[in-house]
Amino acid sequence: YASVRVLLEECVALFRGMKDPWGLSAALALAGAAALQAAEYAQARPLLAEHLRLVEQMGMRRSAPWVLRCFGRLAAEREEWARAARLLAAGVEGPITTVVSAPGEEADADSLLSPEEAQAAMAARQALGAKAFAAVWAEGRTMTLEEAIGYALSDSL
Repeated sequence: YASVRVLLEECVALFRGMKDPWGLSAALALAGAAALQAAEYAQARPLLAEHLRLVEQMGMRRSAPWVLRCFGRLAAEREEWARAARLLAAGVEGPITTVVSAPGEEADADSLLSPEEAQAAMAARQALGAKAFAAVWAEGRTMTLEEAIGYALSDSL
């Protein structure tokens, strides 16, 4: 990821210089994701936050659910379990009511999360307990996209 990060940071700088918000938005999202995958959380958050602000300004929200799930992973890394569950839930698209199942339980959304997202959700479920997790998950699912973006950006990471 180190080589990828260097190239993506160059892309961010180039798109900034070109004043291309679409290209900048994509480069920020990819650079943030690379930082997240490399466990460079302090670097990931500002890149992903700037991406979310740009997509809000441009009205281009297609990537927002995925980035919300990235923010869920960032919250899980800080062991902010309720926040992690809300953001992961807000980032799951479609009519899903549960995301993480315990062994022996039926799951209907595990396949919609990346392995890292599913791991963060399972950790949140274990930390909060099944009942509290379900309640917080439901809160995240009822957020509008605007509310979820505001919630993600309100984090003081």
